[in-house]
Amino acid sequence: MRSHAVRLSSVVLLTLLGACSKVDANARDSTAASSATAGTLAAPGADTAVKTQLALPVTADAARDGDLILRVNTTGQLRSDASVKLRAEVAGTVAQLLVKPGDRIAKGQLLLRLDPYPFDLAVREAQAAADEAEQKFFESFLPDSIITGRGPTAAQRKSLMNKSGLAGAQLRLERARFEQTRAAITSPVDGMVDAVDVATGERLGSGQQLMTVVDTRHLRIEAQVLEHDLALIRVGG
Repeated sequence: MRSHAVRLSSVVLLTLLGACSKVDANARDSTAASSATAGTLAAPGADTAVKTQLALPVTADAARDGDLILRVNTTGQLRSDASVKLRAEVAGTVAQLLVKPGDRIAKGQLLLRLDPYPFDLAVREAQAAADEAEQKFFESFLPDSIITGRGPTAAQRKSLMNKSGLAGAQLRLERARFEQTRAAITSPVDGMVDAVDVATGERLGSGQQLMTVVDTRHLRIEAQVLEHDLALIRVGG
């Protein structure tokens, strides 16, 4: 009975020794593989340490004092406090269009000219009518003045002017001259031409829109800004 127990213990011991030998062999194989891999990554002269190098581009600028500029990005519209829409004060035909959208202009600069011939003709016609009425006026009181040696009184003069048609003729002459000056359209402000609504040769009616002139000296921006950006907005920014 004792001999069987001794043999059984020997078998168990041999089995444990064999298992330990296999574990040691696997450990040696893993160590060898790790050493081989480490050898491919290690720098020359290193046994087990793994060293890697990563090159990063680096630039340097000289330090300087300055303001930190914070920008607010938004979308808006640029508007002028003085946007003038020019309209024709008299009817006529566009003879010259001297500007186009985007042109910078000065106050008093000629922008558009209507055909001047109809206005010149109207002035000459009104002048002739006024001259004829004036002649009738003088003929009506001249005989009495020669006889009495006195000119007409203010009431007589007014009555004679109405009777001869001189008062109306003078008014028509004044209107013809006024319309003649309105045949040339000039800019009322310094600024820029925003839009032109007519073309050369176009027949215009009184009151028709000609163009839009914007005063660029007084501009404002209308835009929406987020609430947390309001602290970054100030006059002069």
